[in-house]
Amino acid sequence: MPRAYRPLPSQERLKELFDYRPETGELIRRVRTSNNNKAGDVVGCLKRGYQHTRVDWDSYTNHRLIWRWMTGEDPGLLAIDHSDRNPSNNRWSNLRLATDSENNHNTPKHKDNTSGFKGVFFSKRRGRVKRWRASIANNGKRHHLGLFHTPEEAHAAYAEAAARLHGDFARLG
Repeated sequence: MPRAYRPLPSQERLKELFDYRPETGELIRRVRTSNNNKAGDVVGCLKRGYQHTRVDWDSYTNHRLIWRWMTGEDPGLLAIDHSDRNPSNNRWSNLRLATDSENNHNTPKHKDNTSGFKGVFFSKRRGRVKRWRASIANNGKRHHLGLFHTPEEAHAAYAEAAARLHGDFARLG
C-alpha cells in the first residue's frame, strides 16, 4: 500500500516559526505558540527514534521540516535519508534526498542474521561443498551472487555488488 502523503507547511511559515542550526541539527522555536512552547526552545518529541514537531496542529518529522526550511522544496513521496542511520541526527550534512529503494539500501543487516555479514546466509542444502550464499536486492528484485566456501568470501561478493548497484547508499554492516 502506498505511503500517505501530507504536504509540508511552506518555507515562509517554517522560517516564521523556527530557526535551524545546520551544524547541530536543532530546530529552535522563534515564537511562543502555547504555554508549553516558548521562543528559544529546541523543538522535537522523540517517536520511534525520529524527532516530531507540531506545526499548526499537524505533526511532522523534523528532518522533513528541515529539508523544506533549507531548500524550499517539499520532498513529496521521496524519503529524507539519514546517511549515518541515526534518525535523530538532523545535521544538514547528514540528510539527503532518497527514493524508498535507496533509503532501504542504507539499512543494517537483519537482527536474525547468523553470518555476521549483510547479504550472507548459510545454505542448508545437503551435498554442497560451498555452503555460504550471497544475495542482494536492487529495484525490488533479489539477485543471487553465488555460493562460497566462507562467509568472508560471500561478503566480499556482496560488498562489490553493493558498491556497483547502490553507490553512495551502499551499507555493508
